[in-house]
Amino acid sequence: MELFNSEGLSVVICCYQSAGRIAETLYAVLCALPADNVEIILVDNNCVDDTVSIARSILKASKIPFVIRHESKPGLQAARAMGVRSARFNIVAFVDDDNSPQMQYFSNAIALLRSDATLGAIGGRGIAIAADGMPLPDWFSAVEKSFACGPQAKREGFASSLYGACLVVRREPIAIFFGELGCSVSGDRDGENLNSGGDSELCYWLIFNGYRLWYDPEMIFFHRIDRQRLSIEYYLRLVYGLGHSAAYDDIYREITGTKKDRGFYLRSSRLGLAVWIALKVLQNFRESLHLKNSDTTGTTAEVPLLGKREFNKGLILSLLKEPLIRRLSKLRAETKRRWLAARAGCVQGKILNGNSRVSGE
Repeated sequence: MELFNSEGLSVVICCYQSAGRIAETLYAVLCALPADNVEIILVDNNCVDDTVSIARSILKASKIPFVIRHESKPGLQAARAMGVRSARFNIVAFVDDDNSPQMQYFSNAIALLRSDATLGAIGGRGIAIAADGMPLPDWFSAVEKSFACGPQAKREGFASSLYGACLVVRREPIAIFFGELGCSVSGDRDGENLNSGGDSELCYWLIFNGYRLWYDPEMIFFHRIDRQRLSIEYYLRLVYGLGHSAAYDDIYREITGTKKDRGFYLRSSRLGLAVWIALKVLQNFRESLHLKNSDTTGTTAEVPLLGKREFNKGLILSLLKEPLIRRLSKLRAETKRRWLAARAGCVQGKILNGNSRVSGE
């Protein structure tokens, strides 16, 4: 079995129905790649369009080592796991199928990781552009963070979390995250499901293993957003999914000892959590009345308020599901046990090698 610890960069691009986007992404990645020790791994997550044929044609012409893998299990996390299993280099970059990393993006991230062994992941600044070349909606700048765009911290330096888009990470710890830990507790994007807990969970896992996260605003990538995703309706579905995944954040804050928000200790008991949910429901009711009686419909001021309401709605319904409110303490204990066991494997230098690598095509 080939060991996956060679010095270099594996760029993982996960695709689902990406025929209209993949060419521009690949050309940007090819221009941004360092000169040596690189490969591109394209993961076909059940595409039924021309994604694979378009990608294969471009990659063959580029002469860059590449591999195309198929992942039948739907969802971003399963596709990324396949990419990590296929990687042969010690640094992995996750590039979404609508991302365009700019020159030196990867080189700068690699230099940072090599300069400080405590850094586990590097993130850059996403700049949103409409895929059709038209202007972005007026309201977009007020909510761009929900689309993995804009600054990830006030300045260059350590960050508490990073976007999964164009995230550059050390392979060994994330191999165990995607391998032994299996799937995300909080869920990740899967077709029409816009839950987005996987990125946060990955960052918490790195912190749990003693790594730090770094944000460099000089590392730029363009996020080309399709027009149908630039609607208020899509944005509200997106933040609902973010709220649904955020219900699990307390688990990771407790396990990793990271900064806790003002309501953390109130939510630590079953009664306190019930009170906190009731307060959120009241807050949503008041904001709904405010929106109903205001004359800001369709304006830049209204959209963030609508988003906050949908985020809270997703958060509340997630907590009440199954019902999660009774499962949180059990989930904390189970997750901590699993993470401690997986970290023991990481400390021993254990790496994921569940599937043999497929050679470049």
